[in-house]
Amino acid sequence: MTATRIHENNLLTAVVVGSWLLLAIMTAAGYLFGSVQFAGGILAGGILALANYYWLFRIIRRALGLDAHQAARFAQLRYLLRFAILAFVIYLLVVHAGIEVLGLTLGLSLLVIVITALAIYMFVTKGD
Repeated sequence: MTATRIHENNLLTAVVVGSWLLLAIMTAAGYLFGSVQFAGGILAGGILALANYYWLFRIIRRALGLDAHQAARFAQLRYLLRFAILAFVIYLLVVHAGIEVLGLTLGLSLLVIVITALAIYMFVTKGD
């Protein structure tokens, strides 16, 4: 079995796969060492973070196909819409679903943790 090296060509795949793996690990740890609400917060925050990541990726890809004036307006409107929907869903989760805020915050930080870990990995291995 050979190990797949992480480099610039497969970095986005490494972020996505690493995020899903870390989400599973964090959710299981939250359930074992915390509570159901804490694990639910981690899971909900992680899914929101990944959905936001996918949505932003699609917006950027579509905006790059437009001319400069249209792309700026398109991206700005989609950004505001995405931000408002994300804020509303977080509000619903905290106020009405009883999700623990600390777990939700950990879940929402999922991509930051993965990207930081990958940056350290790339620095230590010098991209090899």
